[in-house]
Amino acid sequence: MWQHVCNNKFGTKFLWLGIALLFLAGETFAQNTQLPPVTAKLKIEPQNATIGDTVTYTVTVTHPREFQITPPNPFQHFEKFEFLDQDAKTRQRPGGPVTTEFVFKFRAMEVGYYNIPEIPVRFTGPPLADPSQMAPGKIQVPAGVVEVRSVLFKDGDPKDIRDIKPIVGAGPPWRRYALYALAGLVGLMFLYFIGRKLFTKRAPRERKPQPVIREPHEVALDELDTLAGKQWIEQERFREHQFELSEIFRRYLGALYSVPALDWTTEEIVQNLLFRKNFPRELSQRALDILHRTDWVKFANVESDASTCLENIQAVRQFIEDTKPRRDLGSSQKSPAAPI
Repeated sequence: MWQHVCNNKFGTKFLWLGIALLFLAGETFAQNTQLPPVTAKLKIEPQNATIGDTVTYTVTVTHPREFQITPPNPFQHFEKFEFLDQDAKTRQRPGGPVTTEFVFKFRAMEVGYYNIPEIPVRFTGPPLADPSQMAPGKIQVPAGVVEVRSVLFKDGDPKDIRDIKPIVGAGPPWRRYALYALAGLVGLMFLYFIGRKLFTKRAPRERKPQPVIREPHEVALDELDTLAGKQWIEQERFREHQFELSEIFRRYLGALYSVPALDWTTEEIVQNLLFRKNFPRELSQRALDILHRTDWVKFANVESDASTCLENIQAVRQFIEDTKPRRDLGSSQKSPAAPI
């Protein structure tokens, strides 16, 4: 009996001794792989943007000098935005930690409320217990929010669902009465014209001078001269100048290629041009560039200046010169750039 008790006591001591050794080994391993602190901050500007604005996503990582930081990857959370540029800047204070700033720039393209979740930033650096080794680490960038509004949005506009309109009572069938009256009026007019044609002697028609039909490029060049005569550039009325230039260019495209360019979007116009046979891709790219530059001023409130206005009007004038019909020795054969 006494021997059994002694055996139990020795077994219990060995068990506690093994647990203590495992705890010390785990603590030693954790101390050996423990890394100095690394912090990450997020800044989004602006958080309330409109269509066409540039949204800047900035991640600032503070870390020791020996650490190597892998740039974060926020692109999968900005699929509805147009990527513009990215950059990385590193600053070090004397005797202090290093600050690495990752800057990503996107252009807002669709209205919506976007929740940007946390994203990881991975790094490698020497642990505190053994600076001769390199150990991996990871830190999470805080979550953020971006709201993209329409350019027509005004502060104070309701965001929730509007009230249901009240029930409108049914009145007399005025639409039916109007249709009957219109049908009777059309019938009387038909009888009048038939009777006039049968019982009225035809008078000799006077030949009217035929109106002079002007080519689209002639009209567009005259409109450009008229725009230049308004001297809006000298008066620093750049937005009005760009708006009128965009209308002139769209009217020219619509008249030359028989498309409703004033009502179509830029992408619809360019797709229509690309589907045409023998239409040079270089001309379609130039048209796209002109439409984009003028659209940014019209709809995205992008600032303009005198040099930009002069460049745009020169680009429109050169495009018209390159696409107007060519006539050789009095023949009516048009250039390949003319509509087919």
